[in-house]
Amino acid sequence: NVEVVKEFLMHSSKIMWQENKKGQNILHVAAYSGKAAVVEYLLRQNEIEKLINKKDKNGNTPLHLASMKKHAKVVYTFARDPRVMFMHQNKQGLTALDLAEDYKDVPSLEERLTWLALIYANAPRSPRNVDMDLDNLDSTESQQGNSTSVSSARDEGSSLPKRQKYKDKLGTLLMVSTLIATVTFAAGFTIPGGYDSADQRSPQEGLAILARRRAFQVFVLTDTVALYSSILAAVTLIWAHLDDHKLSLTSLDIAFPSLGVALTMMSVAFMTGLFVVLHGACEWLAFVVFILGVAFLPLVLLLFVPLYFPSPSTRNRLMRGIFHVNFSVMLLVCDRGGNSKNVD
Repeated sequence: NVEVVKEFLMHSSKIMWQENKKGQNILHVAAYSGKAAVVEYLLRQNEIEKLINKKDKNGNTPLHLASMKKHAKVVYTFARDPRVMFMHQNKQGLTALDLAEDYKDVPSLEERLTWLALIYANAPRSPRNVDMDLDNLDSTESQQGNSTSVSSARDEGSSLPKRQKYKDKLGTLLMVSTLIATVTFAAGFTIPGGYDSADQRSPQEGLAILARRRAFQVFVLTDTVALYSSILAAVTLIWAHLDDHKLSLTSLDIAFPSLGVALTMMSVAFMTGLFVVLHGACEWLAFVVFILGVAFLPLVLLLFVPLYFPSPSTRNRLMRGIFHVNFSVMLLVCDRGGNSKNVD
């Protein structure tokens, strides 16, 4: 509780420097316990600067402990503080990012948000774990020489090698991009309003009936962009299946934004396609479709942007602002989910 901490510090600021048997100070304990409000309050204190990166007896900083326990909100609080040193390693040779990546088969939302917060801050892996994701992916046994690797700490009950899991994820993305390409290709030839099929031969025969309407033109443009973006994503994901580490990462850097553009443009195409055929026939329904579509687009961006943009590009102030808003909303969702579990 922040008020309790305030009272203690008002009576004696020495409490801030006291340590428990593990060599942990008040910031360590708050971070380990997931008390984001307390961490935020402590970081605003002038005296705390020397304690921000202080290690306990196991070499863990407060950031290490928050990452270990997957407290996403606490990690994000540290990630936004320029005084935090992300390259520090504990006695096992692990950085905060290494600990954040220590999760079982499918990461929970809070585990994924913890990882995103560290990527947002460009937190590094330890040198011995830099190539951990694609090196030794065929091995399912614990490594003797590199026992400090995060992979050796993961659940031994995992039935699939890491390489197979990685390819399964790529296969899922490839399937999504292929489905989008199929749907948008079909929509391009079954256009809203149909074609002019006059009995007598005329210059208008076979042309789109609604071609002069603005909404129809937007439909054609967005459907075309969605088609080619999904094809680009599919092709780059095929390249990502190769066993070259750098090539796979580069391919994903292209595929993710392409897939995001395809999903967004497909949503706009659906909205404008319905609008153009309903406008004039049922005005209220046409505008309901339009309003729902416009309201849905920010939700797509909200869910997709954090998956791609927590990268060096977040040095841009605009992208940092967008990421912060999106991430804050996702933290609220995560907090509500945690509260509902506690109630249950």
